[in-house]
Amino acid sequence: DAGTIQKEQGCGVRGGDILAMSASAQSCVDCMFELVIGGTFSHAGAPGTGAVKDTRGLAVWNGHAWLPLGSLNPKGSVWALARRGRELYVGGSFSSINNMPFANLARFVNGLWSTVGGGVEGTVFSLASASSSSLLVGGDISAVGERVETVSDSQATPATSLQQDSEAAIRWQTTRRLDRSGYPLRNLVRWMEIEEEWSAVQIDNNQSTPPSALGVVYTIYTALNAESL
Repeated sequence: DAGTIQKEQGCGVRGGDILAMSASAQSCVDCMFELVIGGTFSHAGAPGTGAVKDTRGLAVWNGHAWLPLGSLNPKGSVWALARRGRELYVGGSFSSINNMPFANLARFVNGLWSTVGGGVEGTVFSLASASSSSLLVGGDISAVGERVETVSDSQATPATSLQQDSEAAIRWQTTRRLDRSGYPLRNLVRWMEIEEEWSAVQIDNNQSTPPSALGVVYTIYTALNAESL
């Protein structure tokens, strides 16, 4: 728990709370980190000169010391963490990591940060890996990312900031509100990596309850059969 972290692991965190934790699996012998924490804290490590730089809201414990993983914007916070192999997914309320724009959702793999479907509009409170190629995202979400290739940086607004995919000349804007079937993309959505597509998530298999009926999603129970969602 947080008390154990503070006592035994580098004096814990200061200036806020730990809201999410993710530990590496024993089978992941080549993982870059042992424990990742996220939250509203200002830094990890001891007070004063013991504070570890660039650990606001997100920090890594490697078994011996705290390390930065990415520097959030000043008011940024992390509410959810999820792993899939060597990939780490980070969700919360933030607009940038390491001065690169991200809309409340990002992926860290092989030392690099990248966008996940352009992110979402609204705070991400929960994440879960639904399969080897899809991610469930829950929270107070009103829209998701869509590709925008004709809007210039000067036309971007804070609410719909542009994100450029480092692997290709693709720009994203969090303005998409309906999936291909016409269902609202809000509060519980799924990013499908292979299809590079967002979809709304039904809460039962016969699809009798539309996604628009869902309120804010704070927790996703992965014990459920996520493949059928």
